[in-house]
Amino acid sequence: MKDREFFFNGMPVGCFLEAEFPRIAARYPYMPYRGPGHYEMQLRLHAGECPRCHYEDGGVRTSFIVGGCPDYGFLDLRDFEQ
Repeated sequence: MKDREFFFNGMPVGCFLEAEFPRIAARYPYMPYRGPGHYEMQLRLHAGECPRCHYEDGGVRTSFIVGGCPDYGFLDLRDFEQ
């Protein structure tokens, strides 16, 4: 699963469960990691912020905004940038 891993402030947050990395604004399933990256991202969400995370795919870094976590194991993502 680490091949679809994503990060917040350089710390691993979790990994996406779909076969491809997300690229368009939508709700995506993910497996959260227990650790500081996921914890910090969730703290920002609960404070009303929209944290910017990123993943690397084929040597290309893509960042995105986490707009919300409506249910356990799902994230609303938007504003993808390479």
